[in-house]
Amino acid sequence: MLGAVRDAIDDRVTAAAGEVAAGAAEPHTAARMILDDLLGARPGA
Repeated sequence: MLGAVRDAIDDRVTAAAGEVAAGAAEPHTAARMILDDLLGARPGA
């Protein structure tokens, strides 16, 4: 189970880093999106 959680976190962090690198998100916004995803605060999380 922890492996799946770690993989999900890794995937989300990688996606957020790509958004920041592409200029689609500011670093603080991407960090907030990751936290929201992990806490289940976003629709579809």
